[in-house]
Amino acid sequence: QAFDCALNPGAPATQVFYVVAATAPPSITFPEATHEYRVVNHVLGGIVQAGTVAVRMDGVVVATSGPVGAGISDVPLPGLADGWHEVSAQLDPDGIGLVSNWSEPVRFKIDTVAPGALQDLTPTPGSVLPDGTVQVAGKAEAGSTFVIQVDSAVPQTVPAGDGGAFSLALTGLT
Repeated sequence: QAFDCALNPGAPATQVFYVVAATAPPSITFPEATHEYRVVNHVLGGIVQAGTVAVRMDGVVVATSGPVGAGISDVPLPGLADGWHEVSAQLDPDGIGLVSNWSEPVRFKIDTVAPGALQDLTPTPGSVLPDGTVQVAGKAEAGSTFVIQVDSAVPQTVPAGDGGAFSLALTGLT
């Protein structure tokens, strides 16, 4: 009930009841953010109480678990196309619609295509190299890693940058 400055009572207030759902959303533990995978066919998430877990992939609910206990929930997913995806999850602990918020989305990439051959290699394959240090450079699939080995030397793992360029100094050549 409200009162004005002179303490005149207003109309009686209507009682309003609110239900606060204090259910924590699942925390997605797989897939991991910004990682690349060949296949992701399930989502793993930690949940703090029993219930049903819904999984949203790229903004669309694609899977719902059966009732699960507190702990780890494993929800199967449909096949995913190559490219970047976002997954989030929601917990319904009681089946009457008092659901958690959606979890923070996890962004990951599906990549089923093998990288192409290295390009623009210098020095060119088959070249006679001088003793000492030689700079090897070229271009590969952006973000990929590969191995360079000269004769019986220790193999070197080389990352390609965002644009695909790479460079490696080979030392101790004889």
